Amino acid sequence: MGGGPPGPRTPLGWSLPCLAIDPPRFPACAADARAPARQTSVHRAPARWTSVHPVFDSNASAPGLVVISRFLVPTERAQQFALDARAAIAVLAERPGFVEADLGQSTDEESLRVITTRWEGIGAYRRALSSYEVKLAAIPFLSMAIDEPSAFEIVHARTPEGTREGMSGLAADAGSIGLGFAAGPDIAAVTS
Repeated sequence: MGGGPPGPRTPLGWSLPCLAIDPPRFPACAADARAPARQTSVHRAPARWTSVHPVFDSNASAPGLVVISRFLVPTERAQQFALDARAAIAVLAERPGFVEADLGQSTDEESLRVITTRWEGIGAYRRALSSYEVKLAAIPFLSMAIDEPSAFEIVHARTPEGTREGMSGLAADAGSIGLGFAAGPDIAAVTS
């Protein structure tokens, strides 16, 4: 790997403040620091948050997926929200295909929070949501998110090492097909 300035990085090259946070308040940092890296079919989860890893493997058939869930959190619920968010992220992190997650607070709006999770692909994300543990521990929390589209396939990513391209799995007829209809293999994907 190499290249780029030293320090914590995310797949797109943004700085990650994880190591600047007291680890007991951010269990994911403490867990990553002491746990061995786990192997998945495409990615190797970072042993430490200072690792740089690709958003997706350009040799794989599916691009990566980012899920952005925004929440409006009243001031009086901020502390409980932070605890619940960390618990939901911990459960999601145990699922195969999980790459990483971030919890953030808006710099412009005090009550706006975001959880961003990254997955190897749409299949890994859907399988994670269908697991019993996630349905029990994370879905009730995630259902409080603002009702808007939240899952996005990565079609272009840049790291200090270079760029990677992907293709969306969104079918060209996605807006016109409903329940009882199915898209066929002859329907081309939407290009980005």
